[in-house]
Amino acid sequence: MTRPSRHRTVRAVLCIALATVSAGAVAQTGDRYRVKSTFDMKGMPFQMPAQSTEVCTARDGGSASMVPHEDNCRISGFERSGSKSRFRMECSGKEAMSGEGETEQLGPDAYRGSIRALTQADGESIEMTIRFEGTRIGACDYATESPEAIGKAMVAQTCESQIDSAHAWKMFVGDKATCAGSRAKYCANLVRQADALVDPAKFPAQEIGFPWQGYEACGRPRATIVAKACNAAQASANLDFIGAQCPALLGPACAAADARVKPGFVAQYCPEQARALAAQQCEGRGYTAMSTSPYRDFCSRQASRRLEERNAGRAGDEDSAQAPADAAPAKPSMRERLKGLKDRLGGG
Repeated sequence: MTRPSRHRTVRAVLCIALATVSAGAVAQTGDRYRVKSTFDMKGMPFQMPAQSTEVCTARDGGSASMVPHEDNCRISGFERSGSKSRFRMECSGKEAMSGEGETEQLGPDAYRGSIRALTQADGESIEMTIRFEGTRIGACDYATESPEAIGKAMVAQTCESQIDSAHAWKMFVGDKATCAGSRAKYCANLVRQADALVDPAKFPAQEIGFPWQGYEACGRPRATIVAKACNAAQASANLDFIGAQCPALLGPACAAADARVKPGFVAQYCPEQARALAAQQCEGRGYTAMSTSPYRDFCSRQASRRLEERNAGRAGDEDSAQAPADAAPAKPSMRERLKGLKDRLGGG
């Protein structure tokens, strides 16, 4: 196992352990403890330095519900007997681990304990022991300063910072959403964003990677937004948007389009009208006549489109209907040439 992987495991376990063991001395309003921890990992070639942190604990540590822990960890089998407590800890996810912990109260101002745990890193099973000692250094407000309260405050702050981001929808929507309590506010913001997207001018020009799933999770699927945007585009005669997003509206849009005003639209999205108009206004015209024609831009766009189709092997109907009259005859096959030679030599 690489050293960085071991370090990540160590840090994750220490964070969980310090939050958990501090509850062994838990409180009423709150006691602030300075906790010194040492860490032993079987097979590690060096000793991790001791770490010190301050935690706010509640005084009543008689139940597992008072043990602060990460969302991916579960405390079970919590038992208290006199000054000692025992429990089991199970953590899932990337830093999955399982272990047993115990704490011992050493009078009103101190405690000690340990956690024995087993985890996996780089396919290896790792045994570890965390030993800790806590000394009371003052009072604190457990409701706001406990590890659990601080964790909730950090989550709330993170949720608030993402409240307007459609890309963060998984944080707010779903069974495992971290910010499920803010879903109503989040979706209200996304609905306002979605309602703005029905303006063709505000519709995303690049949809690759666009968070449509977020809008759909809040009741505004892409199909609904596009349908409303197409109606707005039709009302404002936004032919470019209709061509890109509204195939159902192309028929009437092409029928009403003026190739002198929207040459690109007609050439790209209206093949029947484009072929007919090209035959009337483009074919057989010389350079001088074309340079002064109001259909000059259309003819140029149409010629470019036809060239792209030919290069891609998608020639138009008029090109594939029949071969040119002056086309060179196909060469006879080898079998036909041999048969002709045999006939000339008088073969049967």
